[in-house]
Amino acid sequence: MISFAHLFSEVQRPFTQASIEEIIFAVSFVTAFSLLQLPYETIDGNPVPTIIFKNKSAFFHAFLLSLNFAFSGAVMTISLRERHPTIGRVLRYLAIVSIATAVGIVLWSISPTSEGVAAILFGEMTVAPLRDDLVRLDW
Repeated sequence: MISFAHLFSEVQRPFTQASIEEIIFAVSFVTAFSLLQLPYETIDGNPVPTIIFKNKSAFFHAFLLSLNFAFSGAVMTISLRERHPTIGRVLRYLAIVSIATAVGIVLWSISPTSEGVAAILFGEMTVAPLRDDLVRLDW
């Protein structure tokens, strides 16, 4: 039997007051559907939006993964926060950390220095020695 008691238990709260997990749920939901409207390019058989993540497919996949964890953590927190508050608190932390990671990935991918950092981290450049004491970075 399906119980709708949890829907009516929050009637006392004003409509404009939302909890952090409800905000994370809404932001991740809207962001996921907004991604579908962006123009894409295909990199290694995977679609990557060209506006923010141009030539940065690893950033895009990390962003999608953190957005997925944020959405899942928020939905599970909303459904478990009253019956299992300890699990709800852990899932709330998961949602907060995941949405913060997603925001950090977007900020890092649009920053002008992300090209050099991404090249170093993801092996898109080579290191060639000039002399024994110097190293030249070839882009």
